[in-house]
Amino acid sequence: MIQIGEKIRLLRLSKNMTIKKLANKTGLSVGFISNVERDVNSPTISSFQKICQALDEDMADFFIKINNSSHIMRKEHRQKLQSGVNSPYVVEMSTLPRKKLQITFIEIKAGGQYGDETMCHEAEEICFVVAGKVHFWAGENEYDLNEGDCIYIESLVPHWLRNDSKETAHTFWVHFILPVKE
Repeated sequence: MIQIGEKIRLLRLSKNMTIKKLANKTGLSVGFISNVERDVNSPTISSFQKICQALDEDMADFFIKINNSSHIMRKEHRQKLQSGVNSPYVVEMSTLPRKKLQITFIEIKAGGQYGDETMCHEAEEICFVVAGKVHFWAGENEYDLNEGDCIYIESLVPHWLRNDSKETAHTFWVHFILPVKE
């Protein structure tokens, strides 16, 4: 069973935050936070609320058991995004609120393109070609990716892909959402 202090420490570290920064955000002392993280002291409700606010963590969510945090994302529950009936692509997103990993399925019709040279975002990504083939641009580099190939894309690198074949291509993306820098 995970202790409160250990979970606070893990949350703080996952947000690239020092104990000193957490202390400054909460108005609590560095020594007190250190003792709470080592489970030497227990925080009061007031102190705990300040810590949760500083870590952008809901107090109720804090106590959800870690071993029960698996999520099933059913195909029928994906959010479909399509710019019209004749859209060259269909995007299906499975989102998990407040999680660092997100997944997307992108179907690109024959001759279709997804994105352009301006498409970039603050997330590291992996694109896996499930079926078909695509021509992929990442920054100034170009690649031909076939079924079973994958590519890793650094955060903020412009990228887009086009399906030059006569068959629909299916891609699976994993996005690692980077922590917001303060």
